[in-house]
Amino acid sequence: MNYIKYILIFWFFQSLLLLEICTQKKYYNRLKELEELLNMLNVFKAKIKLQHKAFKRYSNKYTKTIKTVSEKYLKMQLLLCKKRLVESLGS
Repeated sequence: MNYIKYILIFWFFQSLLLLEICTQKKYYNRLKELEELLNMLNVFKAKIKLQHKAFKRYSNKYTKTIKTVSEKYLKMQLLLCKKRLVESLGS
C-alpha cells in the first residue's frame, strides 16, 4: 500500500514539475519574441531618425533653390511687365 502511495505522490510532483516547465518555456519564448520586437523597433527608430535628418537637409536645400528660382522668375516677369508698360506708353 505504501509503495503505491509513494508512486502516486511522486507522479503528482512530476506532473506539477512538468506543467511548471511548460509554462516557464512559454514565458521564456514570449520574452525572446518581445526582445526581438524591441530590437526591430530600435532599428526602425534609428533609420527614421537618419532619414529625417537627410530629408530635412535635402528639403532645406530644395526649398532654398525653389525660392531663388521663383524670385528670379518673378523679377524677370516684373522686368517684362515694365518693358511692355514702357512700350505701350511710348507708342
